[in-house]
Order: sequence, then structure tokens, then C-alpha cells
Amino acid sequence: MPKVQLTIKAPPRSENLAEAPLNAWRRRIKLAAFSLIEVLLSISLFSIFVMMLVMALLQSQENATLTGSRLRAVQYAEEGIEATRSIKNENFEGLVDGDYGLAFVGSRWTLSGTQDTQDGFTRTVNISTISESLKRIRVTISWPQTSVRIGSLSFESYLSNWAQPQQGDWTDPIPDPEPLPDNIAALKIQTQGNYAYLIRGNQTANFIIINVTNPASPQIIATLDLPGGPTNIAISGNYAFISNKDKNQNLQVVDITDPNNPRFDSAWTFRGIGNEPATSMALSGNRVYLTREFKEISVSPTFYAIDVTTPTSPKELGYIRLKDPVNGYALSAFDVYVSGNYAFVAGGYKENETTYKPYLQVIDVTNPQPVVKATYPLFDPAISNLGYAIAIAGYDNTIAVGQDNPANNVYIFDIANPLNLIQRAIYNASGKVNDLCFGPNSNYTYLATEAADKEFQLIDVSNPSSPSLVGSSDLAGILNGISYSSSKDRVFAVGNQDQGQFVVISPK
Repeated sequence: MPKVQLTIKAPPRSENLAEAPLNAWRRRIKLAAFSLIEVLLSISLFSIFVMMLVMALLQSQENATLTGSRLRAVQYAEEGIEATRSIKNENFEGLVDGDYGLAFVGSRWTLSGTQDTQDGFTRTVNISTISESLKRIRVTISWPQTSVRIGSLSFESYLSNWAQPQQGDWTDPIPDPEPLPDNIAALKIQTQGNYAYLIRGNQTANFIIINVTNPASPQIIATLDLPGGPTNIAISGNYAFISNKDKNQNLQVVDITDPNNPRFDSAWTFRGIGNEPATSMALSGNRVYLTREFKEISVSPTFYAIDVTTPTSPKELGYIRLKDPVNGYALSAFDVYVSGNYAFVAGGYKENETTYKPYLQVIDVTNPQPVVKATYPLFDPAISNLGYAIAIAGYDNTIAVGQDNPANNVYIFDIANPLNLIQRAIYNASGKVNDLCFGPNSNYTYLATEAADKEFQLIDVSNPSSPSLVGSSDLAGILNGISYSSSKDRVFAVGNQDQGQFVVISPK
């Protein structure tokens, strides 16, 4: 009988009845885990979507805000251009080079300070000269665009003096002397628009404002008593800057916003180191460059760079004591002219009791600390005792340097390369050259001199190598200061005689 083999197989592990509940629990755990991951992933994706949506909304809002801010800045800049144009229409000569803010006073726009601010927008109006009758106006607006970024834009325009009269025939100038309130000599004068500003060498009524709207009928409208002894004057916008012999206030500032009511405060002054008297100054943008005479009583500086960003609070930037580069003698500085990054200083030193050496120094004023770059001794082969260089003026690439007696010369220089000046010519004025200024297009130079029969002289320097006398006037006494007004086509001069303290000179 065949054998029967019985094989009993154990059920698969998964079918183990004892483990079945456990496996089912494990499956449920896995399913739950997958569900949780899916939920978390869904939440994350949704959060990212929401975040992107919020960022898009914020970006859209920021773009709208930035666009709105930029549109306001554009309007603010356009207003600045139009405001400056209105100032030009009223007084082209009031557009003096520099940085300004704007203010609406009464019913007209005026230049005020160095910038103005409205609703977080800061506006700066920069004025620069292109030619005698053309100014470049650049209005810059800045504002906080974000918490970490500043927005900025600039508009530029050119304003011309279309109303400037043609220059008349100066071959036979006509002087019209006007007496001042007393017989005190007048020293220097500057003009701006319809006003002439002059200083005198006494301590009462030594600052005078004259309305010259009608040059044939000038009217004194205001006077001030300034402390010390004024020596020279420069005008910029709403302020007059005055150099002074007083060691405690080498630079004085007068607010002339209202020419009928000028204001002076002793706190608006600058005092240099030591006791040297200030002799003159030049304005360039927000800086004043001040010159002083060496009096052999200290080692004080004779040239200063001063910040007048806030005109009523002048601050020292840098200074230097000018010296003869050969012997190291201290130089006196008597006048200064600034062109670009260079100041040209007229001065000299006393070699002995009878000999004075004139110098022209070139100073780099790019940085706050001035640096002498070149020195040029003024030389006339016909005269050994020359006299100080005491006056200087310029236009474009030409400067004229006036000289004390006995030489009484005017030196003409080409300053196209400030570090390599070229002396073009020497013109003899027959008398001490106390002051000079340029007329339109650099063709004419007007002289205030002590020449016996031609105190006022007009020389043609259109060919700098061959200056020639165009016209002159014989006045009672000497002339100390001179200023040409292109808008009036008149020369305004001051001197030391009762009938020559203030002189209006016109072409024939």
C-alpha cells in the first residue's frame, strides 16, 4: 500500500494571525504620517503663496509711493527753475555763482541760504556763469526714498540776460560825480542789480547802499556803522562780505535781503589768528578766500579759506602763511581772484626801506587746506623799485594785476594753465592802480587810479599782448574802487574827494 506523505506549511508571516493587528496598526501609522506631511506641505505652499502675494502688494505699494515721490520731486525741481527764472527777470546780476535755496517772500521769489526743504524734499539751486549774459541753473532735489536709500534728481536750464543793453562807445567816458553825506573818503564799491554797495574808511556810515535803478539819479537808501575799518567788499545774493582791519573781525557779514534795511550782527564775524589786518576777499560758491597784510608782529596766516555755507556763521576751513619761495620772507596779500580750483593772490614783501617786491601767487583751493602751487615775481625791466601788487581781477583766461607806485603798472596774464602763467604785457597807468574790474566779453578792463589827469582809465585787452587806452576821465582827487554793471552799462567808482566820493561814469 503506497505511503502518503502529508506536508503542513506554515501560513505566511503576513498572515500570522497573531501579528495581523500589529501590521494593520503599522499601516494606519504610515497612512497617517503621509497625511501629516501632505498637510504640512500644503500649509507651506500656501504660506509661500500668501507671502508672495503680500510682497507683491507691498512692492506695488512701494512703487506707487516711489512714483508719487518722484513726481513731487519733479514738480519741486520745475518750480525751482521757474522761481530762478523770475529772479533773473527782475535782476539778472542777482544770479551770483553758488548754491542756494529759494524762499517766497512777499510776492516774489528770492535766493535764501544754501538749500530749502519742504515736506522732506531738499532743494539746492546751483548757479554758474557761462558768459557775461548766460547762466547755467542746476536744481537738485533729494529725499528719503526708503529707510536706507536716498532719492535724487536734477534739472538743468540756461538763463540769458536778453535785456542786457549793448555796450556803448567808451572812447569818451562821461563822469557824473555825486557827493556823499560828508567828506569821508570812499574805499571800494560793488554793484548788484539796481544797487551799489560801498565802504568807507571811517567808523560811522561806513557801509552805504545806493539805489541806482536810474543811474542818472542815484539815491542813498541805507547806511550802517560797522566796527573797525572796512577794507574791501564782495556781494553774493542776500549778503555782503566785508574784509576789515580789526583783528577781532577780519570778515564781517551784512544781510542785505532788504536793501532798505541792511542788518549786521557782531556774531556774524570771523577772526583770524594773530593781529594781521584783512585786506580783501573773493567769493567762490560757498567759500570766501580772505587775504591779510603781514605786519611783522607775528607768524600769523595771510590767506584763509572760510566756509560760508551759512553766511551768518563763517567757519575756518584752512589757512596758510604766504612766503617768498627764494628767501622765505613773509608776503603780504592785498587782493585775490578765484577761477576754478585756483586762487590768484596779488601781494609782495618789503625788501628794505625803499624797495618793495611784487608777487603773484597761485594757490590750489581744491581742498579745504590751501596749497601754494606757483609764485611769479612781477618784473619790469625799466624799473628796479617796483612796488606791491595790490589789485587783481579776471575774466575767462585773462587776469590783470594792478600795482602800487612807483611802477604803477597793470600786468596782463594768460591763466589758461594756472600752473604755468604767461605774462602777456605790461601797461603803465601813470599812477597807482588801486582797483580794477573787467567789462563784457573780457575786452575791457576799467581802472581806478591815482594818475594826475586820468584817474579813470579804460583799456582794451581783447589782444592781451597789446593792451591800449580806449578812454579816460580827469576827476577831482583819486579813485579807490571801481565796479562795472553790465545791466546798466555804467561804471560806478568811489574816491577821496567830496565831489568824487561816488562817481557814475557812462559811455558817450
